[in-house]
Amino acid sequence: GARVGERPRRGLHPGAMGRKVLECADLAYEYDHHREDFGLQDVTLKLKAGKALGVIGLNGAGKSTLCKVLAKPNLPGAAACDWRPTKGRVRFWPAAVAGERAPTRVDPHEGVRAAAGLMGFLVAATAAVALGPAEVAEDVVIDRGTIIFVAALVLATWATATYLRRDADARYRRRVVYCSTEHDLARHETNDAAPLADAICGPLRGALDKAEREALAERLLAWSDFAVTDADGATKGDAPAHARDASLTCGALSGGQRHLVYFLRCVAPCFCPADRARRWPLFGKRSPPPVDVLVLDEAFNCLDADVRPRCLRLALEVKAAGTALLVVAQDMHELAVLCDDAICVAGGRVAQGPEPFAKLVSPSPKHRAATRAYVDAYWELERDMKAAAGHPALTPAAYAAAAGAELRRVIASLP
Repeated sequence: GARVGERPRRGLHPGAMGRKVLECADLAYEYDHHREDFGLQDVTLKLKAGKALGVIGLNGAGKSTLCKVLAKPNLPGAAACDWRPTKGRVRFWPAAVAGERAPTRVDPHEGVRAAAGLMGFLVAATAAVALGPAEVAEDVVIDRGTIIFVAALVLATWATATYLRRDADARYRRRVVYCSTEHDLARHETNDAAPLADAICGPLRGALDKAEREALAERLLAWSDFAVTDADGATKGDAPAHARDASLTCGALSGGQRHLVYFLRCVAPCFCPADRARRWPLFGKRSPPPVDVLVLDEAFNCLDADVRPRCLRLALEVKAAGTALLVVAQDMHELAVLCDDAICVAGGRVAQGPEPFAKLVSPSPKHRAATRAYVDAYWELERDMKAAAGHPALTPAAYAAAAGAELRRVIASLP
């Protein structure tokens, strides 16, 4: 079988690369208290295996809302929300798992509708059967046992529907992974008392034993150049020591370090062996389902200049293994490294795209007004910053043509 942390985690058949994985058509979404400000309207897009779609746009344009409606993340506290679209549907084609029947197209939001329908049907049917005779014969009295039976059946139906909906949501979130700097998710997803190996590989307990989880955490920490420094800036320990140090917990990390651990937790299933199947239903280790879509919503913002190229390299490895990426970022150079195509979002709508990334981000009078304003402002700022640093002033188009070039060189030089 595959070694823990071996790259790539799964290699799709060449014919499967580029297959449609996730799509939405005429998608609309409204927040309860901001119906006209931060929602979505008539959004249509497709994500393909082994491809990355970038999303650009001004703050408040609807980029993060789009990510959440597609990924259905379980957000903490007041950020928790029902991400069912008000119009349109999301369609998902999960990859087949070895030894199992190939899954068909699913709607990740259909489980809520199905659970509500099941609940309503059984409650109505039970009430009709139990209470019907009382309406025909006035002298028929419903005894306490019938009332208890009806109440118990309604409660059991509600519990079953809730379980089925939550189970479907959990299975979908294992396939469509959401990673963001919003809502303090790094702190929500990683326990303060958890050692690094548990924080990164805890969700893989059903696939890896303790030694294998520590080995995978060690590899990911080493690839990302995770470091703990003292007051003088000297590095203390190395990746193997950090992965096996039970006293080094998430609560002792800085905000940036903790976000790095959270990012590694999101990509860890992509580096887990894919050829393990249980011989018996309840015994033995079993590989987790493949990650079909990785949603990166401003996922690199908290990372320093040394760690960021390494995390971009991990995202590129995940993409090369056949996972579709949806990437939201304000840094055009990061998007240039990761993305094949891009869209521009404005006012909750797709203002332009999808188009090849280099074409969309290059200044052009043919762009739509929202795209032109965003792209021109970005490259003019880049030009002004370069000029202030003493570099020769170039045209915005020249800066756009070189987007990501330096970052690609840095990534290529990494050990």
